Amino acid sequence: MNYFRRVIKIRAEDSPNVIAGINSMREGRIPPSQLLLNTPEQPWGVFSQQEFTEAQQLYERNQRRGMTLQEGVSAGLLNVVPGVLTCQEYLERRRTWDRIRQCVGLDAEFYEGTEVMLFPPQWLDRAHAVAESLRSKQGRKAKAMGCDPGEGGASSSWVVGDELGILEVLSLKTPDTTVVPTTTLMMMRKWNVPEESVAMDRGGGGKQHADYLEQYHGIDIMTVAFGESPTIEPRSSLVQIEERVDTRHEKYAFVNMRAEMYWRGREKLDPALNPQGYGIPAEYTMLRSELAPIPMQLGSEETGQWSCWDQEGRFRLPPKNRRNKGIRGEREVCLVELIGHSPDEADALVLMVHALDNASSNIPAGVLG
Repeated sequence: MNYFRRVIKIRAEDSPNVIAGINSMREGRIPPSQLLLNTPEQPWGVFSQQEFTEAQQLYERNQRRGMTLQEGVSAGLLNVVPGVLTCQEYLERRRTWDRIRQCVGLDAEFYEGTEVMLFPPQWLDRAHAVAESLRSKQGRKAKAMGCDPGEGGASSSWVVGDELGILEVLSLKTPDTTVVPTTTLMMMRKWNVPEESVAMDRGGGGKQHADYLEQYHGIDIMTVAFGESPTIEPRSSLVQIEERVDTRHEKYAFVNMRAEMYWRGREKLDPALNPQGYGIPAEYTMLRSELAPIPMQLGSEETGQWSCWDQEGRFRLPPKNRRNKGIRGEREVCLVELIGHSPDEADALVLMVHALDNASSNIPAGVLG
């Protein structure tokens, strides 16, 4: 007896709501979306350039020129099936999800791309837009600060922020390292950041700088070693037993503190996890240049596949500097070569996020925030 197997793939475009939305665009009832143009960068697109132009002209002839895409989708479409992906949700996911997530979650395909970034460019663009929208917001107060001290001719960097985004980034060449603790103190006083919400990299002389602040100024800041084992800080709140088990297991999801803190930084920018967004002012171009090249996965015919997930399923980052031998023998990948220099401002950013998360979790026992 012969058996045949059929693999059924249900894509996002198979949602009756998405189908209705695309048909409404074809009929000129709502404006066609640029996200649905079929290009090499958007192979999922259903419109050729000619079809898109015709749909746009038809929409304009229908005298709906003043309606935005969001208003058109909301006003012109009804959910054919309640609870199924809407056209508006579909377009938003196409706009914000990274390539792997789109490939698997929207196209029902195995991802075969050679690269995906830890901080996708769409997320960084969104972070700039969020920061711009916050410029007119009054009364913002700094909640945390991260410091990555440098040695010799290296730069030292400070990042100050709150739960909405970054407030200031400062980078200085510090051949005289005695300016590191004094600049840290100056930034704390300028933004009124409490000592328990300041995190400094323990390397690069950071431990000595922290000791100096405690000994001569009575300020006890947090120090973090990027290479140490990941630690999930205990949260003083009403937590169920199942949640405590999950928290205990979470510490094994990362190779070290650097990987854990960069992942927490990614979560701040992930539209699915943080719908309000997290602001990174566009003028801090060095910070973006350090975040943008950091990969989650790399591959090429010359080097073979390299993944930011080890054999135990833990997230890892490329090492900061090149080592003699790569992990599992593959060609080494390091952050300094990927970025072009040391990720000083990026390190300060994730240290700030680490301090911010710890500060927000320090709630008295039995009190829910």
